[in-house]
Amino acid sequence: MKPSKRRFLRWILCPLILSLLLQTGCVSAVLRYIADNARSESSSYTESSESSWWSESSSESSSWWNESSSESSIWWSESSSESSEWSKSSEWSESSAWAESSESSEYSESSEWSESSTWTESSESSSWTESSTTTQTYHPNLGSAGEIEGRTLLVSIFVNNTRYSWNFDDDADFQTYSELYYHLKTAAEWIESTCASWGTQTEIVWDWYNNKDLYYVANFDIPMNGATSTRYGEIYDWLVTNIPTETLLETYDADNIIYMWYVDTTLDEEENSFAFQFDYSGLTEGQVGYEGVWFNVRHDGFSMGAPTLAHEILHLFGARDLYYTDNYITQEYMDYLVSIGSEDIMYMVYDDPDNIIETFSELDAYYVGLTNYSYDQQRFGLGVSPHIW
Repeated sequence: MKPSKRRFLRWILCPLILSLLLQTGCVSAVLRYIADNARSESSSYTESSESSWWSESSSESSSWWNESSSESSIWWSESSSESSEWSKSSEWSESSAWAESSESSEYSESSEWSESSTWTESSESSSWTESSTTTQTYHPNLGSAGEIEGRTLLVSIFVNNTRYSWNFDDDADFQTYSELYYHLKTAAEWIESTCASWGTQTEIVWDWYNNKDLYYVANFDIPMNGATSTRYGEIYDWLVTNIPTETLLETYDADNIIYMWYVDTTLDEEENSFAFQFDYSGLTEGQVGYEGVWFNVRHDGFSMGAPTLAHEILHLFGARDLYYTDNYITQEYMDYLVSIGSEDIMYMVYDDPDNIIETFSELDAYYVGLTNYSYDQQRFGLGVSPHIW
């Protein structure tokens, strides 16, 4: 079968025509045009697409940056404002604190009762302390008997225990009770007049008969006759439980308070009377020191009286024993007292319970705070008065 004419022409003529076109460059131009046009459309599309993306992205980025910047600016502004207000508040607070501190400092410097110590007025001592949260008026470094100037209360406590007791229905005990009343009166008046001779006004409120709230009876179920440290706890507990210290100080408008403990001892008793003198080293933080006199009315064949009472009370204001050596008194000074035949009440007492004929030296005055200078203290290098800061 022969091929058709049309088929013949497609297979024969088309290659001839194509060859002719290639030789003349027409096909290359056509192909270049098609390629360039395709590239142009592709480029146009790509650039348009990229531009659109960049634009949208840029717009979104710009929008985010603007919002971020705006928020950041607002935060910074608020922060700056708060910082500024805090700064002003801080400056005011510091200024205010400084002012208050200055006032406090001025008060502290102008107050003779101010003392930089851990001891607080609401505290108590290991042997003479009260666990009370009320405000105490005690001197911060000198206990319940601080400065001898001013008003001092003497609270009288008659002690009953398993060894000694008081029986006021008994004539002998009542006589001792009456003598003790007179002896305390004599001691108080002597201290007042002695202080007056040094230019200091001192008042001692002691009269338990006319002031019933200054009179107590204490009962202990153990022996209580001597200066035994193991008994301090019992004494302290009874005092805190039974004596309204703050009420008494407020009622009498008193500056000091001393607790006088009387034991009806016999002449064969060997324990001396003694003072519970304030000892700052024995305190812990938040404690107050109570001070008192443990008074055995007889011992070693003698009856004790006014001179011994005065001697022990002076201890509580800072007076030192002058008949033995310690951190205050030297052997050289004791030898000196022997050489001059001293009759200092802190060195010796006469066997006369009704009268006080002993002397009060300038060293005694120095130690109880009546003067800031003592010739003997300087001359013999004795301890510094607790009233000298």
